[in-house]
Amino acid sequence: MTQNSEFDQMALFGTEGALVHYYDKNGALHTGRLIRIIKRGRKAGQMVVQNQQGKKIIPHKVRNVE
Repeated sequence: MTQNSEFDQMALFGTEGALVHYYDKNGALHTGRLIRIIKRGRKAGQMVVQNQQGKKIIPHKVRNVE
């Protein structure tokens, strides 16, 4: 039996467009839409989120995904 990461499991459910609650570098809680999960490179496993102003960011810390 193989052990999957939480990001591998999220890919099974098609979470693109899901709501993401995340903290910025100052510790403030925000809500945005999940665009994608980075799969390769140094930032592999991190999420790309579109904030309410339409800017795409990589959040400092994710609280939960709805």
